[in-house]
Order: sequence, then C-alpha cells, then structure tokens
Amino acid sequence: MAAIIETQNDYLVKVKRNQPLLYAKIEKQVKSSKAVKRYINDEKTRNRQTIRQVEVFHIPMGS
Repeated sequence: MAAIIETQNDYLVKVKRNQPLLYAKIEKQVKSSKAVKRYINDEKTRNRQTIRQVEVFHIPMGS
C-alpha cells in the first residue's frame, strides 16, 4: 500500500457485502460524494446484453 501511495498510483479494491462494516463505510462515502470519473461498457454478445459501470471516487484523507 505504501508503494502505491508513494508513486501516486491508483488501485482498485473489490468489497463484497460479506464485509458489512467496510461495505457500509464505502457506501456512505459514495452516496455523499460525486464520482470523479465514470466508465460504462455496453456489450452484446450472443443473445446477452451486459452493461458494466465503474465509478471513480477520491478517498478522503484519514480514511
């Protein structure tokens, strides 16, 4: 984690609902912040429509 911060890179963390306290904290932050970037991928393969949406948020210092 320190190397990521020192080099000013970004990272992705997947959080599932089976981590209720962490999930609730992230959900609260997302609801109270505006996304910095949003990516939407809409794809149709065979007979299946898939839409993926990723939103990027700044993490407040001290979190």
